[in-house]
Amino acid sequence: MSVGPLSQVCVLICTSASLACADTPVPSGQPLELFASDVISGVGNESLLYLGLLAPQIAATEDRITYEQALTDIDRICTDFALPMAREKATADAPINAVIIRLSDRPIMYGETDPEAAQYMGFYDVSAGDCAWQ
Repeated sequence: MSVGPLSQVCVLICTSASLACADTPVPSGQPLELFASDVISGVGNESLLYLGLLAPQIAATEDRITYEQALTDIDRICTDFALPMAREKATADAPINAVIIRLSDRPIMYGETDPEAAQYMGFYDVSAGDCAWQ
């Protein structure tokens, strides 16, 4: 992808389940790549949506994305992408009430840990129809 000075840097997020794609601009301009999109069943009938995105610039030595920059990106991903996806994937029997977004410099699946990885996470309550930090 060629990015010129007047271009807006976006993350192209595709879901294999729906084959739908959406351009989600992030405020930092960092390149992101979705590697995981899973609905995780919880206690009772509640579920959560986990999104894992590769964000190599959070571990970069030059032009590193700071925690504060990453948080604005995570908020934008929740509002513009995760919330609509949660609505699409939710069912009457299994509403999605929470979203977890993980930016990491290497793939880390839900429930896994990697102490060597650089990562930032956002946890949101989406039960009221918006992204509220938990």
